[in-house]
Amino acid sequence: MQDLKRLLQEGAENLQIELSAHQLEQFMAYLQLIMRWNKTYNLTAVKDPKQIVIRHFLDSIAVAPHISGGRILDVGAGAGLPGIPLALLYPLVQFVLLDSNGKKTRFMQQVVAELNLPHVEVAKSRVELFFTEQKFDQIYSRAFSSIEDKIKNVEHLLREKGQIMALKGDVPKAELIKLAAQIKSVRIHSLKVPNLESEARNLIEIELL
Repeated sequence: MQDLKRLLQEGAENLQIELSAHQLEQFMAYLQLIMRWNKTYNLTAVKDPKQIVIRHFLDSIAVAPHISGGRILDVGAGAGLPGIPLALLYPLVQFVLLDSNGKKTRFMQQVVAELNLPHVEVAKSRVELFFTEQKFDQIYSRAFSSIEDKIKNVEHLLREKGQIMALKGDVPKAELIKLAAQIKSVRIHSLKVPNLESEARNLIEIELL
């Protein structure tokens, strides 16, 4: 576990993020929960703990510089990614983790309880059927296959001037051109995930008209 903690700490430092000793322990507790639940439930296809640190934890916190506002929604959160790693970095920001899979929402609720994260709420619902009085400053996802589908399904949850944040591999340029009539602005943030240099990772930030 010390090697994994060092891998996470050094990766975070590479991203110019300083993790406290308490945060490192929280991440390791989260990792152990993923590994334990993965034996029974298919939370993630990534089974190797080192790769979980790289492909899930570091990949998630690589977007940390782009967090904005006090209320964030993670759609299709699955095992809590990127929402839980970001929540560990931002204890003053409210996070809602949304997924329609009951096993995955139960897992996330367990993580929230064991890691004592009062600023994190877990909700079980399909996103197009999910409603809340207080809308969101940013809506993140790793799970949506198309940006068009994401816009259609989440725009009712986004506050005015809020941002849709899509974690992608390659930039879907043709899709963004197709959606130009709906988009006020789009920014592409190239992410440099430590130990994942061979794969393209981009954060697409969209503000709707």
